[in-house]
Amino acid sequence: MTSAYTRDVSFPATFSPQQAPIHISAVAALHGVRRDFKGRFTYCDYGCGQGLTLALVAACYPEAQFFGVDMNSAHIETARAFASSCSIENVEFIEADFLSMNSGDLPLLDFAAVSGVYSWLPAEKRRRLACIIAGGLKDGGACALQYRCMPGSASRLTTDGLATFLAGRASGASSARIVSALSAVSHIIDAPDLAFNKVNPTAREHLKEQLAADPDYLAHDILNADYAGVWFHQVAEEFRRAGLGFVAQLRPQMNACPDLLEPQLARRMSSVAENRNDPIVWQELVNLAVNAGSRWDLFVKPHGDSSDETEPDVLQGLFVRGLAGRDHKGPRQALSGRVAVDLTDPAFDFALDMVADGEVAFGLMANRMSVGAGAEAARRILRSLFALGLIGFSAAALAEPRGAANPVFSAQQKRILFESLRYEKPQPFPSRSLGNCVPLALRDRVILTSMACENVEAAWALIEEKGAGVRSDGGREIMSLERFRAYLSEAQIGFRAERLPDLQRLGLFC
Repeated sequence: MTSAYTRDVSFPATFSPQQAPIHISAVAALHGVRRDFKGRFTYCDYGCGQGLTLALVAACYPEAQFFGVDMNSAHIETARAFASSCSIENVEFIEADFLSMNSGDLPLLDFAAVSGVYSWLPAEKRRRLACIIAGGLKDGGACALQYRCMPGSASRLTTDGLATFLAGRASGASSARIVSALSAVSHIIDAPDLAFNKVNPTAREHLKEQLAADPDYLAHDILNADYAGVWFHQVAEEFRRAGLGFVAQLRPQMNACPDLLEPQLARRMSSVAENRNDPIVWQELVNLAVNAGSRWDLFVKPHGDSSDETEPDVLQGLFVRGLAGRDHKGPRQALSGRVAVDLTDPAFDFALDMVADGEVAFGLMANRMSVGAGAEAARRILRSLFALGLIGFSAAALAEPRGAANPVFSAQQKRILFESLRYEKPQPFPSRSLGNCVPLALRDRVILTSMACENVEAAWALIEEKGAGVRSDGGREIMSLERFRAYLSEAQIGFRAERLPDLQRLGLFC
């Protein structure tokens, strides 16, 4: 059985929008905690993997300074190569064990992030990591933490633990060993009359999902003797002792419980509402209600002085934007019967009417809503709208689209776009206006490439070089320059009319 961090295969490159400073700051503001996110802040991703999230977030904040730390040399090499190829110069990748770093190795941080790695550490090292993060943050600094948690992880710990044991008895690459072990476990428990299945009815479906996942992801996520689900209250206590206070979950839908739960379950939650006064107890009850298997948590280091941290109106530059437009009543009416809160209440009308035509500064919006409802009620309404996807946040007021004119790309934007052509799945593209990334489908990226290149021939050569599998709307793969020309002449018409104005307004281009 292995007890070491998996290093012979790389963790797949993924993007986590929860790690963006604007998302962290928006969640903090919705819970009454001040978090400034503009200017020359510092940010470190502990266990950054291949660095995709960190590099693209860094592209959204060119004045800030970003650091990524990982002990896997292949991860760091890939991360550095990607940042260099995309001309992202405000990010530094460091090959090191962050648990062994000294306090002076990094500047004091405004933001820290840990995704996944926390779940692979034994208890002693988890406590050490909490102390490292707390000691490295400035007063008021924020930490985004993702980890496997109980009780939702309970149903998978048995099969994952058995697979880890079997894989430890085999030889070869970690990815091959864990897939073989999971396949063996899956074959055994596929027997319909197995006693194990009677008390673990979801185990078989869970194993099928795992076997469809990236083998390199499985090698990192499971193949570790220290891997375990931890209870939120244990995590919160470890970070409290280190000097960091829990604020909220970074998944918006989890902060709107029980308002957005199914009505019957919401009534049961309301029956223990007195526990809302204890946020740690309440979070565990929410975990139980939704059977949470993972969490994204926000912790903040208190200010050393007695200054007030509960002033969301001081967040200059944080804008609220409506995602439902003027016709927002229909979506809310459809949702109202499925959730406990009455979304047709006039308070929701008032909030969404404010952002129907454009962005509104968060402080102004929160203050206006507080006049009639009070500050906490106003934030609760905004939390529900955020969780339902009816509002979003941006770092600036968004620009008006420029019509059918070709978008203008910076050199950095071109390189990020061109690098993304090697992937078929939607890829994140940074926006300084949003302060986060927008997922772009391959079709969007291919058409934008044709606009960013000097001519169609250059665009096609780049697409062939990067290996983009371009297909027509009918699903037929495009294999020649001639077919690519025909595809563009048809596809660009609808793209310019429907998609391009939205992308321009989101600030994806200069």
